[in-house]
Amino acid sequence: MNSTKEKTKLHYLIREPKIKTANPPLVILLHGVGGNEQNLFSFAPELPDNFVVVSARGPLTLAQIVLLGFR
Repeated sequence: MNSTKEKTKLHYLIREPKIKTANPPLVILLHGVGGNEQNLFSFAPELPDNFVVVSARGPLTLAQIVLLGFR
């Protein structure tokens, strides 16, 4: 998925809560240097079913195929 604003190119994956509540807890997963939004998303099934899980890709590119993570 991409953000809805055209000027920002934030790529991310989202897991909606399996158990719907009014205000579900949010977990944001941020990868390190050389990773991407998919690296930590495999951890999402280990989190409680009522959580919203978002895994964001770093906004900078270190090399052509290496994404710069968050620090």
